Amino acid sequence: MDADNSTSIDHLETFLPILDAGYDVVIGSRDIAGANIRVHQSKIKELLGDLGNLWIQFWAVGGIKDTQAGFKVFTKQASDDVFPYLTIDRWGFDVEALAVARLHGHKISEQPIKWVNDPNSKVSPSAYLQVLLEVVEVRLNIIKGIYRHHEEV
Repeated sequence: MDADNSTSIDHLETFLPILDAGYDVVIGSRDIAGANIRVHQSKIKELLGDLGNLWIQFWAVGGIKDTQAGFKVFTKQASDDVFPYLTIDRWGFDVEALAVARLHGHKISEQPIKWVNDPNSKVSPSAYLQVLLEVVEVRLNIIKGIYRHHEEV
């Protein structure tokens, strides 16, 4: 979940049955049919977000419409498979987690959420640049095999 509570914990009720139906990861999305954005970000932030998402889809997780909405649920197995491999602890964390989940064969479901922008959000324009650089880092890590399952000893 996002630290600013822009998405309600109430979504958990609708996400858990999707995990029970066989998905390993369920993520909230502001960019698919059924999403309800009650308070929008500024036009410039939305434009930067849309452009950044195209970059993210091209380099790391094609087909996922919204990697940056904070509401994500992982099964225990997916968590055990994904989180030990993560190297990014900033804005690109979400992208990396989804890329690793996909590389390890986990099924990801993107679900619409209700989202309310916090006008006091402290996300700076430089954060957008940082995500773009971290997405390149994810792509390089994929190429280098950093996320491959480790051999058991």
